[in-house]
Amino acid sequence: MMKLRIGTIREFVRALLAASCAMGFWLGASTAQAQVGLAAGFAVEGPISAIDPVAGTITVQGMTVVVPANLVLEGTAGITGATMNRLLDANAPGRVRSIFGSTTENPGYTGGTLKGAGVIERTANGRVFRLTEAVVELAENVLSGELDSVDVANNSFVLNGVNCQMNPDQRFPSEILDAGAEPITINDLATQIGGLVTVVGYYHNGIQYAVTVETEVVPATPGSDTVRITRAEGRNRDRNRSELRVLGIVTPFEAGVNITITDPANGAVLGVVPVVQDELNPAQGTFQLRRTNLAATPARVRATSTNGGVHEVDVTVR
Repeated sequence: MMKLRIGTIREFVRALLAASCAMGFWLGASTAQAQVGLAAGFAVEGPISAIDPVAGTITVQGMTVVVPANLVLEGTAGITGATMNRLLDANAPGRVRSIFGSTTENPGYTGGTLKGAGVIERTANGRVFRLTEAVVELAENVLSGELDSVDVANNSFVLNGVNCQMNPDQRFPSEILDAGAEPITINDLATQIGGLVTVVGYYHNGIQYAVTVETEVVPATPGSDTVRITRAEGRNRDRNRSELRVLGIVTPFEAGVNITITDPANGAVLGVVPVVQDELNPAQGTFQLRRTNLAATPARVRATSTNGGVHEVDVTVR
């Protein structure tokens, strides 16, 4: 599940503003001409107060934004501008909370949240705020700590003494993730009593409803060890100074095992690093690669163990 962070939004808007200024310069537009037609950027994060599927708009934090028909609203079950009727409470029979604030179902709560960025289209009739990326969620209430118990039959668990339930609202699919952000089941979660768990979702009537559950689970892989990349980030710089950092874990630990990091797009080997025994958890090992002399940061990386374990993830480029 993609999360649109405030830092990302700010960078996106800066890029739009720079592009619009450059466009005005290269087209030789006057100030008056630039006020009509040329786009500027906007960003918004706030409560949803209205959804109009016919008009293709959402009202968020007092402003009405246009959702293009083909824009996927991240965080939802694949809902797009063309299928926004699926966001309405009437079309979500499994919900426990309304997407709108100040309702009978939501006493004391604000509405669902939209985080988005886009372009301001200036026309003779005024401005149009058109989204180019957006995340919709009921809330972002976070709980992190020790897992007390798991009730597999009821799809629920207790964390820090707080009752948690996997989200039943079909608009916002729930997931439980292992240490490498790969999906696992609640049966896997049940093996981690006492372990560290983080729940992101929404709190309602004394229950934390889980949309995303992050764990430190490293499931066994039949026939090989299990490799999980826990962080992959980089930075593009000029003159062959692009950077890449990859961190991960391997279980079970075995001395002498190496991890080969490659670019899956072309098979290029980015480095071979040893697996080192984890001091806090001797049953597993860790690995890390750092490069500061790349021509460009790869979009994805793959980690392959000499014992057969493989994991591949996207790289977060800063």
